[in-house]
Amino acid sequence: MNKQGQTKDLQAVLNSFYQNVGEKNAEGMVALCAEQIDWYIAKSDFLPWTGKRKGKADIKEALNLLFNAHLDGEDQFEPDHIFIDGQEAAVFGFASRVAKATGKRFSTQFCQRFTIEDGKISKFLMLEDTPQVEKAFK
Repeated sequence: MNKQGQTKDLQAVLNSFYQNVGEKNAEGMVALCAEQIDWYIAKSDFLPWTGKRKGKADIKEALNLLFNAHLDGEDQFEPDHIFIDGQEAAVFGFASRVAKATGKRFSTQFCQRFTIEDGKISKFLMLEDTPQVEKAFK
């Protein structure tokens, strides 16, 4: 496949990923993942969906914890810069949500790194201002 076709395929996976994020569709997000995936969201001992996850069932559980911890209809999740190089993508953006348990809003910049092989996400890394997120849940 040529580089332009590879970029288009990678962009299609990212578009589907973010559509599922917007719909809070953990199952749809997991369907985009490879069987062997390296998944990591910046670790917090206070936020149960963070840290390293292995396998699709573990990732689905983490995503459901994440989605259920926030008030519906209060999300802003805006990827605004996407850089693609071969099988790698870096996405920078802004997220703002309301913690269901406290009613407090948090806002943070984020950076996500994806590796996509054969149309599936084989690596996912999300970095955000974890202490800022934690404050909303305390």
